[in-house]
Amino acid sequence: MYNLYYVQSKKELGDISNISDASKVLIACLCVATIFVSMRCVARWYKTRGLPLAAEDLFMYLAVVSFAITCALYLATMPTFYNVNEVMVGKMKPYASLQTDLVAMLKEFFAVQIFFWLTLWAVKWSLLFMFKGLTNGIPLYTNIWWGALAFTVITFIGCVVSNFTSCSSMDAWFTAGLCDTPRDARAKAISLWYCMAVDVLGDLLIMIIPIRVLVTLRITLVQKLSIGVVFAVGIITMVFAIVRVISLNSSVNGGQVSTQWLMLWAGIEGAVAIIVGCLPSFAIFIRGRVEESRAHYDVYPQNVSSKGSHNLTHLQHSRIKSAARNESLMLEDMELNSWEQDRRSSKSLVGNGIIVTQAWSQKSHKETAVDMEMERRQKMGLTGVSVQSHAVESRKHDGAASGRQRISLNAGWRFERFTTNPDSLSYDVLKQWILPSGNDFISGTKYERPSGTPPGGDVSYVQESFDDKSWEAVDLPHDWAIKGPFNAPGISGEMGRLPSNGVGWYRRSITLSAEDIADGRSTFLDIDGAMSYSAVWVNGYLVGGWPYGYNSFRLDLTGHLKAGSNLLAVRLDNALDSSRYYPGAGIYRNIWLVKADATHVGQFGTYITTPSVSKKSASLDLTVEVENQKSTSQKVTVSTKVYEYDPLAKKAKGKAVATFPDVSVEVAAGSKGSADSSATVRNPKLWGPAPAQTPNLHVAITTLSVAGVKIDTYETQFGIRSVVHDATKGVLINDEAVRIQGTCNHHDQGSLGSAFNIRAGERQLQMLQEMGGNALRTSHNPPAPEFLDLSDRLGMIVLDEIFDTWSTQKKSHDFHLIFPEWHEQDLRAFIRRDRNHPSVIAWSIGNEIPDQSDPATGKIAQELRNIVREEDLTRPVTQGMNSASAGDLTAQTMDIEGLNYQGEGHGNDTSSTFPSFRVAFPDKLIYTSESASTVSSRGIYVFPVTRENNAVFGPDSGEDVEARHLSDYGLYEPSWGASPDKVFAAQDEHPYVAGEYVWTGWDYVGEPTPFDTSRSSYFGIIDMAGFKKDRFFQYQSRWRSDFPMAHILPHWTWPDRVGLVTPVHVFSSADEAELFVNGKSAGRVKPAKSSNRFRWDDVVYQPGDLRVVTYKNGKKWAVDTKRTVGSAAKLIMTADRSAIGLDNDLSFVSIAVVDSKGDTVPQASNSITFSISGPGTIVSTDNGDPTDMTAFPSLTRNAFNGHALAIVRASGAGTITVSATASGIKGAKVTLKAR
Repeated sequence: MYNLYYVQSKKELGDISNISDASKVLIACLCVATIFVSMRCVARWYKTRGLPLAAEDLFMYLAVVSFAITCALYLATMPTFYNVNEVMVGKMKPYASLQTDLVAMLKEFFAVQIFFWLTLWAVKWSLLFMFKGLTNGIPLYTNIWWGALAFTVITFIGCVVSNFTSCSSMDAWFTAGLCDTPRDARAKAISLWYCMAVDVLGDLLIMIIPIRVLVTLRITLVQKLSIGVVFAVGIITMVFAIVRVISLNSSVNGGQVSTQWLMLWAGIEGAVAIIVGCLPSFAIFIRGRVEESRAHYDVYPQNVSSKGSHNLTHLQHSRIKSAARNESLMLEDMELNSWEQDRRSSKSLVGNGIIVTQAWSQKSHKETAVDMEMERRQKMGLTGVSVQSHAVESRKHDGAASGRQRISLNAGWRFERFTTNPDSLSYDVLKQWILPSGNDFISGTKYERPSGTPPGGDVSYVQESFDDKSWEAVDLPHDWAIKGPFNAPGISGEMGRLPSNGVGWYRRSITLSAEDIADGRSTFLDIDGAMSYSAVWVNGYLVGGWPYGYNSFRLDLTGHLKAGSNLLAVRLDNALDSSRYYPGAGIYRNIWLVKADATHVGQFGTYITTPSVSKKSASLDLTVEVENQKSTSQKVTVSTKVYEYDPLAKKAKGKAVATFPDVSVEVAAGSKGSADSSATVRNPKLWGPAPAQTPNLHVAITTLSVAGVKIDTYETQFGIRSVVHDATKGVLINDEAVRIQGTCNHHDQGSLGSAFNIRAGERQLQMLQEMGGNALRTSHNPPAPEFLDLSDRLGMIVLDEIFDTWSTQKKSHDFHLIFPEWHEQDLRAFIRRDRNHPSVIAWSIGNEIPDQSDPATGKIAQELRNIVREEDLTRPVTQGMNSASAGDLTAQTMDIEGLNYQGEGHGNDTSSTFPSFRVAFPDKLIYTSESASTVSSRGIYVFPVTRENNAVFGPDSGEDVEARHLSDYGLYEPSWGASPDKVFAAQDEHPYVAGEYVWTGWDYVGEPTPFDTSRSSYFGIIDMAGFKKDRFFQYQSRWRSDFPMAHILPHWTWPDRVGLVTPVHVFSSADEAELFVNGKSAGRVKPAKSSNRFRWDDVVYQPGDLRVVTYKNGKKWAVDTKRTVGSAAKLIMTADRSAIGLDNDLSFVSIAVVDSKGDTVPQASNSITFSISGPGTIVSTDNGDPTDMTAFPSLTRNAFNGHALAIVRASGAGTITVSATASGIKGAKVTLKAR
């Protein structure tokens, strides 16, 4: 950028005071540049949570190091400058080493010039590599980028050469007074202007890459200018280059340039260049100070361009209130995008807002936590724009939009619940128009949609003119019942006593462009789950629906939309007595708008299997379904590459590990076709359950092309693993035996209800893993898609279950009413949605279906199994059978035998059906699909305690009838269940049994056996608030036998039991234990066979302390203590995470009531009042007490046995303070950071 000239004669020396001032400026510039690079490094680390070592970072480090050398070399010449100046003005006589000093100084000048150029060009290369991510897959911009890189490299070499030729020879360079001839003056002038020219041209060429993109974006001029300003920061360096040349020319004296000007401009321009190169990284700090909605996009793979450089880009943007917000997000996400630049055609320019891409991708298994959090930021009103993201599409040169977009519609709904029918509609009225919605999943005769006008169009709620301002404003997912109040009329304890019944209406508008609805485009509405009997109107027209509330479904909106505002209206209808447990209510999962080319990968349209897997090689088989909704036949080329997948970043990583051969398929108009291909992955990273194996994931990126134009891109996450269900060895994953240590889990998330939250689901699974759990049963319905994403990521195996009933009712209004007409559609859609998840190892088609011994039931089982096998041959079919015998057709039909309770024996019955099933099915795997059903209330202990290892509860057996609680000794169960001790013994006696799924991992809303007047269950190993019951440690000692642990129960604060027998039990993975009561040994004992329970049943209570020392193989293993605590003195608050993301991320704040020594007061029930300050809200509170009828949103909650919980959500960036107070004791606070 700047050619520097060095002292060759007295003419070049300036006043010494000016040189001194220049040196001060030089030092200041170096300090400023170093500070900016340091801040940039911090910003990059803050954004990526990793050491910033991308190419752009390395070049910036090179720039600052080179600049430091430049400054150091200049400063090193100062003594010689001073001496020369003194000699020339007669203040100092020439000294002996003067000539030597001058030669050394000139050599330093020669070197300093090269390092200075290196500083400026390193900044150019840093910016170039930052913009590299914008060019992949776009040939025009790729060529520009490579051209800019080549230009800067060549011109840098030219600058170095011009340095050598500025003097007639190298001797002249390094000899004072020999480089001031007219020839040298011309050479220096040429070098000066050459370097300035290539400097400015290089900056312009680099700026073309992002600025050129803005020209084709369909946004306002103001928005283009505001975005362009950020990318035009290179103009600053160009201005400085030009000003520098003019300034240096003005300082020329006899053809030579003043030295102090050289130093001054070296410092200023070097610092400015580095500062400009750092600016894009600081957007993350701006972000937290500018409040605005944020747009969100899926991430797109490499090589998905459509007609290369001939494509234009189209932007349909959300409302953005602040240009500053746009720019800060742009810079921040451009920064992140540079870390993934080698794999994507999506080029982030403005946050998750402006994306330059030539096609779109969709994840076949939905989005995870980070996406949901971003999407909640779009708070749009009903008359707002259509999408929560900026809808960027590629366009062919004929103007038609192309590619795929998947946009969240979670924000900006209006909702109203009616306890009586407000519209005279019902499923029976709507059924003939709803049934065709499932036609894609029917193998035989399809349903025909009736002619004429569908019903409901005259209902005011589906009309745009209806004023819904009085309705509740909600975001999805939304469970209308969970906020209460409890004891809703007509709702039993079985269904949770919450107001889940009634008719619910949801409304919102979406805005579409003319291109969105043009010929050759398709638009779909994807609903992941809505409870229940959903019906959807668009612009007053009934487009379809789906009655089963747990299934995910798609409705085709193509042809029913118009340019401009479009009204969506969704009707749900929940009856009384419709479920055996809490069903939830509302659109309780995500909802998406999908826009695609009319020829596209179909819904759930990819299927990947791994028929052969080893550590050295894995074979992959892929089927892609192509749907052609155009009026002409299309010849489609299907291309797929496989990459490793990062589930947290939600993107492919590294280079492709396999490529499927291209396949061409001719798809007739209005029909579907499929393409099959195979590939091999060498040395694959396998997916396996944690902790013994690693859950590595992969992604297959499929593109569709027609006549060489890529029209669709679709992503499928999957895992490479082998699964064998061996009758003797159990489940083998990647040839390693994996014992099923599983739990059954209902779909609600405690006080959050059925509205699925990723962090809440993650917390549930992580606590189960802490216990030693490795398996999940989705009892008794399809889970949220994100639940399986979590299972994939965390490494838990899943028994994926769909039905709780078939054609025979369990409840008067349950699924049996629609089973005959909907079981095939529900089952096929369920299998297709979930079959690419590596965590899913088996399909369960039912749970405790009535009349299991009836041959008619067996026939239904055969039909369902056949449907599953048509959809997926890689996993076995099973069900949870609590009464079927080995001779029944129902059992004979299953691929693996799942037994509910009967294998261990019901209640006090010790007879087992394991042997009879083993004899009947010697080649089939047998497992316990539902075990235990042990009941307990956390921290409640009822005396006397049974001396058996198993007991059916009753008024004199573990029950506190008046308080509606059950003992936490973990020994009591209903008549059909068993204690963990009994289950462990039975499974050890029959070692071919592959393991168990315990009922249940967590307490859940509803089914409060045996006290129907309560709100929630007693079955959980963990209570509904997330506090561990004593059974947690019993399972941990069994399932993590290598983990040194010991746990004493009960607590040791019993003022009303002094002198009474109070049995002490210990759970440990040890083989011996000695208990000390107030320092005196109560004996060293061993547990019963197959048990991890150590018992001292005759201990007499006296205040003091308990201490247990456990041993394993004769060596000390683990120690635990309990003491008699004092009265409540204060509250202690602990957040599971002190830093949370924005919007749907959560922090679970636990409160303990403790004494003066900090120990939890075990029977404390203090009334706790919560408050919050800062950008956050308390979503709900809980305490794990099944009898507590306080509404979940209440900010006042009694502690239950010393504990309570508050769940906090951030509403913006900043510091959140959560406080808790209780009368008569010291309160507590906890601080959270939201960002």
